[in-house]
Amino acid sequence: LIHVFSAGNSRGASGNGWYTITGGHKVAKNVITVANLDLNDNDANSSSQGPTKDGRIKPDIGAVGSNVMSTSNPNRYVPKSGTSMSCPGVAGSITVLCQAYKELNSGNTVNAALMKAIVCNTADDLGRKGPDFTHGFGRINARKAYDVIKNKTYYKDSISTNGTKTFNVTAGNNDRLLKVMVVWLDPQGTVGSSRPLVNDLDVTVSTGSLSPVKPLILDPLNPAGIAKNGRDSINNIEQVVIETLTPGTYTITVIGKSIPKGPQEFYVVYSFESDGIIVEYPVGGESLVPIEEEMIRWSDAGNNGPYSLEYSIDNGGSWNTITNVSSSARFFNWTVPNLPSSKALVRVS
Repeated sequence: LIHVFSAGNSRGASGNGWYTITGGHKVAKNVITVANLDLNDNDANSSSQGPTKDGRIKPDIGAVGSNVMSTSNPNRYVPKSGTSMSCPGVAGSITVLCQAYKELNSGNTVNAALMKAIVCNTADDLGRKGPDFTHGFGRINARKAYDVIKNKTYYKDSISTNGTKTFNVTAGNNDRLLKVMVVWLDPQGTVGSSRPLVNDLDVTVSTGSLSPVKPLILDPLNPAGIAKNGRDSINNIEQVVIETLTPGTYTITVIGKSIPKGPQEFYVVYSFESDGIIVEYPVGGESLVPIEEEMIRWSDAGNNGPYSLEYSIDNGGSWNTITNVSSSARFFNWTVPNLPSSKALVRVS
């Protein structure tokens, strides 16, 4: 069972907006807590921020929750905003990903820890580099999450105190970024404890002569700070990011630092971001309405811009320029032309 909760809309409840996640269950170790973003990847100024009182990362992830069309009385649709809009967006995406996992794994149900790791590790990083107490690990990206499920770029294992488990992954010539995440469903902690974490696992990534890279951690005493590498002793979700890759083998090492209630089952998820443009919306098959605005989105780990955006209404026989944008752009709001066609294409180059 995968619990998905809104982070709350109480950033203004304290002077600086930190430590404002609402409701005790929303800061639980094994749930997914969602922040509110707009279509342009800006965080809403009402969206509650972490950390938790013991310093853990919350929210876990962000999604669009601003000006979302929703139901209202009596029998109407109206735009609404808040983490109660972004939360069901994530829940719906996870539902589709759970179905994908079942179809690709003989009808078996995905483990909640694995799905949390997949969704958080493939999120598009926003705001301050690495995880932060505003966006968590970034905006949900269902396409990247599905690729992990399809390609089975994850491992399942278990570990006891002082145990060590290693996993090797291979970077190719076009791979530019490696994200590795370990997640486990931590047992129930002691009520009132200042440290809810029960079982403490550590993850590092190394290659060749490279010193093991530790996970990104945040300083709860400086919640606006940037994540730095270090040993994580409070979270049951840890992420290592290697930004400059050389082709070859990378070794993921998981250590059972302290497992009083074990052995502890855990999942390791890894994903490479590669050089090359992938158009993420539209993906094909959509019906776009003339004169309405649509957001074209794409990814490119290689930063190969500036980018040229074009459309065709004759299945690629000829192309019309939409615009040119900078190398930092990853989306553009496009007014759909009033040219009816069943052979329309969009491309980014």
